[in-house]
Amino acid sequence: MPNNPAAKENVNELIQLLGYFDPEKTPDSDEIEGERPDAQGQEWLRKVRWDPRWLDAAIKADQPVLVRYLARPGHQGATSYLLPLLEVKAKGSARTNPRAIWHQPCLIIESLARCQYPKLTDVFLKAIEGRVKGLQHFDTDLQLLFHSARYLSPADLPKLDAFAAKLDEKFVDKYLEALAPLRATNQPNQT
Repeated sequence: MPNNPAAKENVNELIQLLGYFDPEKTPDSDEIEGERPDAQGQEWLRKVRWDPRWLDAAIKADQPVLVRYLARPGHQGATSYLLPLLEVKAKGSARTNPRAIWHQPCLIIESLARCQYPKLTDVFLKAIEGRVKGLQHFDTDLQLLFHSARYLSPADLPKLDAFAAKLDEKFVDKYLEALAPLRATNQPNQT
């Protein structure tokens, strides 16, 4: 975060604006009921073409939330910035590593999907593998990570299904449930 208080405030306001119009927000997000923009507002922001320098500046300023919102297809800098964040999450908690505060793997997966990262499924599976190691029960972080399967390509279903065989049985059902939307989009139209 910038050292200048005015710059910090501006960054926070930009994050709030982008978050408010985020089309990826789900009803269970941390929003207050009734504070969602209408479809017209979301469509308006979706059509905004941000100057690419905004994304470069967000990376340079180490602002992962801004990188998430501004990520765009094929931006190598964004991909190079995001991939190590998965490692940061694995190496510490928010208390021991301030960069880990935002870095839920599900948000990184979503951001990489916005970049159209070609190895997204491999990164997703590696993140799950790391998350379930030593995990005693299904938790919110794992649920959110599984939920990010919606960003994966249906063409990768065979690889994703094969991975299910490697999971502990206490996680398999929830994992397969998370893949259901991919199966639905992979089905040919039946009339």
